[in-house]
Amino acid sequence: MKNIIRYTALAAVVALCMSACTGKFEEINTDPDAYSTAPVTNILGYSIVNMATNWGDELSHLSDWMGYTALAYDAPTYNILPTNNEFGNRWYQTYTLNIQLQDIIDRLDPDAAKNIVNVAKLMQTWLLLLCADSWGDMPLSEAFQGATGGNTKPKFDDDYEVYQALEARLKEISESWAGGLGDDDLGAGDFLFGGNVKNWQRFCNSLRLRYAMRLSEMPEHKAASKATFEEICKNPSKYPLLEDCSQNCEFQWDGSADYRERWYDNSRTRPGDWVMSQMFIDHLKAYDDPRIATFAQPVPGTDEYVGMVHGPKVNYNGLAYVNYSPVGVKYRYTPNGTSPYFRACETWFLKAEAAVKGWSVGCTAEQAYNTGVECSFEDNDVAELASAYLAGKAKFDGTLDRIYTEEWIGLYKMGQECWALYRRTGYPKILDLPPVTYVTGTTCKQYPGEKSAWGDKHNDIPFRFPYPNSEFAYNEENVTAASVGIVDYVWGKQLCWDLRTGVK
Repeated sequence: MKNIIRYTALAAVVALCMSACTGKFEEINTDPDAYSTAPVTNILGYSIVNMATNWGDELSHLSDWMGYTALAYDAPTYNILPTNNEFGNRWYQTYTLNIQLQDIIDRLDPDAAKNIVNVAKLMQTWLLLLCADSWGDMPLSEAFQGATGGNTKPKFDDDYEVYQALEARLKEISESWAGGLGDDDLGAGDFLFGGNVKNWQRFCNSLRLRYAMRLSEMPEHKAASKATFEEICKNPSKYPLLEDCSQNCEFQWDGSADYRERWYDNSRTRPGDWVMSQMFIDHLKAYDDPRIATFAQPVPGTDEYVGMVHGPKVNYNGLAYVNYSPVGVKYRYTPNGTSPYFRACETWFLKAEAAVKGWSVGCTAEQAYNTGVECSFEDNDVAELASAYLAGKAKFDGTLDRIYTEEWIGLYKMGQECWALYRRTGYPKILDLPPVTYVTGTTCKQYPGEKSAWGDKHNDIPFRFPYPNSEFAYNEENVTAASVGIVDYVWGKQLCWDLRTGVK
């Protein structure tokens, strides 16, 4: 009985104390110095970092697909399944980051905070464009309505409709800045341009050129593409472009802990996985291209550059990865390296292509081509050697072949964009690679690789990324409708601007 009385009394005291405390619980447990909402520049920084984390790692697929690097210990099977473990995070982050960026837009007066609102809109549009490049048909018109409209299963819009809508958004942002930059500061969260609003404006207009050219061979879009190029290129003060290497759009990692450059991070745990591609090394050597010393390293213990063939069933010459050229120090062995998204050289190659097509872009095709090559040489720390290169085997010959080939080289480590270049133009000519003869005497094709689980059913690298499992789990009806015509997850139905024939 004494114990019962003692515990009852103790319970009463505790209850009394709790009732006294709970009245001031929130006041006591609230940090008076903490933000009630995240500063908008923090949201911007968060979005940029997460984008780099998910879209800045192209080594394991895109770099290999585009003939820059090759997998040394095994060959890609191209047996790509619709799993979030492969590309689903890019899809997921595209949509979740759009919501984060919308918070910036909703919280601010667009007149008083013109710059950061425009940057948030540009980031949203850019992410969605990357998504369209990778998957084609995707939710847009009914997307982002889960919280407000209750639509958690949005339809997938036709990819051409998506591109048209996003081109219109780019133009809207471009016109806003064309009327004058805002007075507001982007803050410390601008990890791409360090608060330089003019460079964001340049980036916006350069993206307009990229996507106008992307759609330029579609009969229904040719006139619009030409008009976009001429509008921008004839008014450089109103629509400035990324035209100098100092203006490149790239994310620089700080090199610490979880913020190491992605290719470098891979080298720490899997140093022998990736080496240089034979097709890339052979091309650079054939053209006496001095950029080879930046792109790659000689085979350890030698002065020779040797690339690995793509997709063989076995290591075709019986050598280990140490007998091939590692990726260059600048690109894989620098912890605070960069993830590039848009380089000035691309602007010039786009202008060169437009000039060959007869569009008025303020310079000749040769001038634009030469400047693009010079920018690429500067990007790769050999600017002083560009003149000799341009006077030699790489001299401009007036053809798109020469432009596309140099653009492929200039897009090194930009596999996402090079994948688009390839699907649009057929460059680099990976399907023209000769067969390989193994040490056993067996002759096999190089691309898309003898290890392909699909055998001869497909003759090309993937046309698209596979839709992620999350869509089949939560939006099955709509993703199934969008998948009509897609074969084996990534082939069959081509994107609207992929007009190549003979690929399957």
